[in-house]
Amino acid sequence: PEVGYVDVVADARLKNGGCILETEVGIIDASIDGQIQALKQAMVKQLSERKMTSPE
Repeated sequence: PEVGYVDVVADARLKNGGCILETEVGIIDASIDGQIQALKQAMVKQLSERKMTSPE
């Protein structure tokens, strides 16, 4: 899809370096904290899936 309009708005509620992307489809937390949290969740999911499939 093509982006026709982008509006950059400062938001004092965000931490320094924070970035929130809002679109018609949804909201993405692109901040460093948000990325670390997403990475943590992915790692926990992978570890739990490995535990369920590993032989005992």
